Amino acid sequence: MYLCQPLLEVLAGRGIEDIDAFLKVPSWNDLPDPFSLPSMEKATTRVLCAIRGGEHITIHGDYDCDGVLGAHILRSVLSGLGAAARTSLPHRDEGYGISSSAVHHFSRSGTDLLITVDNGINARAAVRLAQRLGIDVVVIDRSTT
Repeated sequence: MYLCQPLLEVLAGRGIEDIDAFLKVPSWNDLPDPFSLPSMEKATTRVLCAIRGGEHITIHGDYDCDGVLGAHILRSVLSGLGAAARTSLPHRDEGYGISSSAVHHFSRSGTDLLITVDNGINARAAVRLAQRLGIDVVVIDRSTT
């Protein structure tokens, strides 16, 4: 494949040495085993238990593109598995991530299981509040460290 010199320089500047591998179209086989992630088995078991038990599941995304899309994909998958999951997306003026006021709203609306998408890793206070209010929480977010 022919790439122009400026593009090659940008890729090299970002530490990409194997350009062919970088540009290769990925396949499902390129994905890592999801159960290699910490607590994945525990989270999966909890979500499946909630689905089987007809529990109220709330998915809390973020207002950016990966949070909105991730929440939609998760809701579609859970719906396909028989769950009646609700989706919550904050407005920009509510701030990024999950807030205590959102957790109180979820509690009042009967949420049994809260799943965060693209947020929650730094929301320790909100997660602890949810747990104190009897809501189990599964955080789907990337580490910021």
